[in-house]
Amino acid sequence: MRILYDLRWEGAHGIGRYSREVYRCLQSQLVPLRNGPKPSSPIDTLWLCKVLKTIKPDLFYSPGYNLPIGQKTPFICTLHDIMHIRVPGEAGWLKKFYFNFFLKKQLCYAQCIFTVSEFSRQDILSWCPDVDPKKVIVTGNGYSDVFTQNGEKAWVEAPYFLYVGNRKAHKNIARMLEAFRLAKLSHPDLKLVMTGFLDNTLKRFLEKYRFVESVILLGVVDDIELAAYYRGAVGVLTPSLYEGFGLSVIEGQACGTPVIAGNLTALPEVAGNAALLVNPYDVKAIATAMHRILTEPELVSRLRVLGLENVKRYTWQSVADKIAKVLDEVAGEIGV
Repeated sequence: MRILYDLRWEGAHGIGRYSREVYRCLQSQLVPLRNGPKPSSPIDTLWLCKVLKTIKPDLFYSPGYNLPIGQKTPFICTLHDIMHIRVPGEAGWLKKFYFNFFLKKQLCYAQCIFTVSEFSRQDILSWCPDVDPKKVIVTGNGYSDVFTQNGEKAWVEAPYFLYVGNRKAHKNIARMLEAFRLAKLSHPDLKLVMTGFLDNTLKRFLEKYRFVESVILLGVVDDIELAAYYRGAVGVLTPSLYEGFGLSVIEGQACGTPVIAGNLTALPEVAGNAALLVNPYDVKAIATAMHRILTEPELVSRLRVLGLENVKRYTWQSVADKIAKVLDEVAGEIGV
């Protein structure tokens, strides 16, 4: 079966990592689509239709939410979550329109829809009740081999918590920063290390509390550097309001680092009993969890052991195996 795989999603984000790792595991079965507009672009649907008419694959597989319209080519996708319509401020009107009036309809014609957690599966089905529940399949997510407890630790001159991710609305950055401020009252040497660059929310916080030297921005780092920062941290912060999965949870656990995560959406499912779960709307609860990590060595030791056990559930090979099984079934259904 000739499967056209949309590798344009590859990048430094959750969908990008999923796209890259699935392709790495299954590349012998996939024909990569590498060039073209961004798959999240408003014009991509029309461009994709033209490509499918030209290439004429047996099946089109998008590891993201871009789908063709008016095509005879069978297609599948991975819909990681629907936070664009669930979280206020997460997306503009155009993306919401795309999800509610295009994507929702097209999903009904998909051969199958992969997603990354049972939470996301139920959320998708509640939003799109016309989709056959049997077609929505949980593949899970995975973490790369570089994320391990064995290896160098990043050097920072003081204990630090690590935040890995973007600064979008669902990440709850403002409350996380306020919790960090409270934690520093008892631990004045504490630092916060964050991936990415300075933005307006962070700039206002630094100016208000004069924390310029307390928050370290890494910019863009590769996986080897990131793993070192995970290993060197006293804890990983993932106090999100909404996650379809939460890769930083399992990456931190795989590196042997305690994780503080929000107790909403997919995070409890992914973290299992191996993280401190907190109400992400409660700044004091986040700060208290940080204090516990800093003052309770037995808790840290227990979370480390539980975390290393929890991540055994999440490998890219297991994700790929589930996808490959479904691809074989789809091949039979479409007669290829």
